[in-house]
Amino acid sequence: MPNPWWLPGLWVLNGFLAVVYAVLEAWRLWLLLAAAAPLLLQQQDTLRRRWMAGVLAVMLITAVFAPTVVGLMMGAMALGGWLAWRLERFNPQALYWRITQGLALYVLIALGVMLYRSVLARTGQDWLAGGASYLEALAAIALYAYPVGFFAMLAQALFAHPPLPQTPEDLIAQVRTRGKGL
Repeated sequence: MPNPWWLPGLWVLNGFLAVVYAVLEAWRLWLLLAAAAPLLLQQQDTLRRRWMAGVLAVMLITAVFAPTVVGLMMGAMALGGWLAWRLERFNPQALYWRITQGLALYVLIALGVMLYRSVLARTGQDWLAGGASYLEALAAIALYAYPVGFFAMLAQALFAHPPLPQTPEDLIAQVRTRGKGL
């Protein structure tokens, strides 16, 4: 039987649908990227931008291999960090560093838990059985409790600023005039 004339079109359609399926299958990566991109794109300082780019790259790689909930939590943390950074009026650059550090630490926790689980799955030693369940519980608590602490840090940074002896305008005027007044 000769090839029908419409067969190449069917192959192109099949390839297109395979690409669409692959893109839709990675929905958690797209959500993470959409939540984290503003942190990177709205930063003007190149050093801070480089650090955040590195953290976000490792976050995306980690989200590929981690359970879905880890990627969703990283996205929520990135989005919450961006919102806090945009709302911060006291010291936004210091908060940006704290957000970068917090996201990096969560990525390290997720990588450590995944490494531990892969090593535990490969060994299968009976002598690890008692301690493994305890460590598994600690790892699960770390994966779910750390984002709560991160959001608490953001709330503290937004709402609990240290008291100043004077208004910020007076402090700036004093620093600019070196204490000699106007």
